[in-house]
Amino acid sequence: MIRFTNVPQFKAVLKAHPLYLKNVLRDVLVEVSIVTFESIVKGNQFGNPKGTPVQTGFARSSWYVESGPPTLQTMPRPAKGQWDKSGGGSLSAGTAVIVTSASLGVPLHFVNGAEYAVILEYGGSERQAPHGMVRLATANAQAILDSVVRRLK
Repeated sequence: MIRFTNVPQFKAVLKAHPLYLKNVLRDVLVEVSIVTFESIVKGNQFGNPKGTPVQTGFARSSWYVESGPPTLQTMPRPAKGQWDKSGGGSLSAGTAVIVTSASLGVPLHFVNGAEYAVILEYGGSERQAPHGMVRLATANAQAILDSVVRRLK
């Protein structure tokens, strides 16, 4: 790890090692994206600690990640019996997309294919997620970034 003691030194290293900077920024992007997606799906200390509300597991099983321009296609519905109340399957699949396709300047989209996802986000589950899942995770974006940067130091 390179340690910097002043701004001119930092600028000189960035100019001399642009690939190093790109790799560091990509690592931060990947980690921030994973922590944010986890916050939305399963919950963590950033946002709603419970994540997406669970009754049957369908809404948690309906999360996925897209990279690049949004396709606006409907994802296949998880079959009954494949609904995962823990959200682990969605989190694993989403993390795989993030790790393999995250790139600087290319948007990542966290999408929920459940028809009632918008209702959950905007108050349809007053007891479990009165302030939504995505809105809480994005409201805590700075805390997520700070945590990732501390961990990657």
